[in-house]
Amino acid sequence: DKVLSPTPVRGLSSYGLHHITSGLEGLTTKMAAMLLDAGADPTLLDATGKSALHYAAIGGFIGFSKALLNAGADPNVVEDTHGQTPLHVCGTHGQPRLAKLFVENGADPSIRDSYNHSFIDFAQAPGSALDEAAIAGLFKMPKIKRKEVPRRDVTAWLGEGEWSSEQLGRPYSESRCDLDVLDGRTLSAHTLLQDYVMMNRPVVIRHLADHDHLLNVTSAAYARSNLLREFSDMEVHVSDIPYNNKFGSSNGMDTTLKEYVQTMGNHSLLGGKYPWYIFKGHPVPFRSDKPDSLVSMERVPIPKLMHDTFNGMANRVDGKMRGGRREEEEIVAEEEEDFPLVDGRGGSPRTPFVNLQFAIGSKGTGAPVHFHNTAWNFLVYGQKHWYILPPSRNLMGKRQVLDWVENEVEGLKEEGYALLECTQHRGDIIIVPEMWGHAVLNVQDSIAVATEVKGNNYRGVIPAAFKMLNTRNKADHKRSPLPNDVKAGPPHGKSLGMFPSSHREPLNPNGGPNKRTPRHREKKVAEIPPPWDMDRGRHGP
Repeated sequence: DKVLSPTPVRGLSSYGLHHITSGLEGLTTKMAAMLLDAGADPTLLDATGKSALHYAAIGGFIGFSKALLNAGADPNVVEDTHGQTPLHVCGTHGQPRLAKLFVENGADPSIRDSYNHSFIDFAQAPGSALDEAAIAGLFKMPKIKRKEVPRRDVTAWLGEGEWSSEQLGRPYSESRCDLDVLDGRTLSAHTLLQDYVMMNRPVVIRHLADHDHLLNVTSAAYARSNLLREFSDMEVHVSDIPYNNKFGSSNGMDTTLKEYVQTMGNHSLLGGKYPWYIFKGHPVPFRSDKPDSLVSMERVPIPKLMHDTFNGMANRVDGKMRGGRREEEEIVAEEEEDFPLVDGRGGSPRTPFVNLQFAIGSKGTGAPVHFHNTAWNFLVYGQKHWYILPPSRNLMGKRQVLDWVENEVEGLKEEGYALLECTQHRGDIIIVPEMWGHAVLNVQDSIAVATEVKGNNYRGVIPAAFKMLNTRNKADHKRSPLPNDVKAGPPHGKSLGMFPSSHREPLNPNGGPNKRTPRHREKKVAEIPPPWDMDRGRHGP
């Protein structure tokens, strides 16, 4: 209660990382001073090569970072997973003030990570987590002009599927987009992975859907008469926000799909001015791939570009990337196959994904501000407007989206939240990276499918290093069993090196050492005493 005030800021209903960071700023600064005074070494690294400055950059802790820098922390230390310095982390998470502090203390903005990106690239890229006003004010750097491929009126040749095209009206019907809008017909998985997914920045892809027949197939499957012919009696849950029971809203009820569609047609949806929505999840593959699923393989073929891109991301986690990045020829070779083998055993085009979701709602419905893993959203019918926030300013709320837009967006802007906005048109795919806050408002009656991606790239988690506890020998283990997830280690007195260190160098586009990136210095690795030396009565810290 002392960290987060029970009363929302200026009456706003949503909370996020910024509120937590603000509440903990003083405490973390004091904690840093205590640890450093007690002899803590600010240059130590964890098992992934991250320093305390990397973690400070994730959270945006200014005072904590100043204390570390004053004690000798290196702002140019390169971690192992992505070849990134703390300054790069400011770029992926959206921490411009902290980035300025690092640069003032010797951080080199020209160092390139494993994907050949410098902090300058993050600062100037359209739609990056570093907002334009902050970058212009702090670094005097302009944003690069964003890309936008023109859209086509697909309704002229596919029809409206018997759905209403009536709009909410201004300002919601005014089309705008602060993100790059790319041509999916010429976009490669390599470019999408390197320059957007691994830069942790959202993007819109246009014309991919009709090029891969996704739009044709879904338009037929979700035309009003076809949808009701197949699923009119299906029981669905309608609510003011998706998964309302999970998030503490009592505004929801069960009905049939036919009854909901009928209320859409006669404008009698529950919720009145702030209407309710259907958002149905289908875990992959247990529910998504059943023949009677709303999102079966026949109804929602996965675009090959989506599979190849996110399978490439998964392969990085599986150790199938060299030095943190896959070479372009590997990904191009995969693109020439129908669908590459997954984890060596073969698999479904849906293997890289977790939960395939079906959403249908009238104008004024949608999803409240929230965040999660990387996800892509494909709009089959209608029009949506997105409100997007970088990880450092993400929010989680449970206020119906139109209510939130009408009553909170301006207040957030006054609080300093720089929202990116983008209108999604029929046939567009929008990718929202992990940890980015986003709210989605249906400007027209809309049908969409979406899915989250397995795993994550940059989300702050407790490092595996801190779970790798030295344990007793077998005799001690028998006398005092350890938790199931802790493996037995060497006998007492023979402590393992708990924080193994990799000395991989980031690669340049030609595969050799990146001469602009300093070589790893000999890393100091933390040595934690066995837990029984800390406290005879416990098995861990």
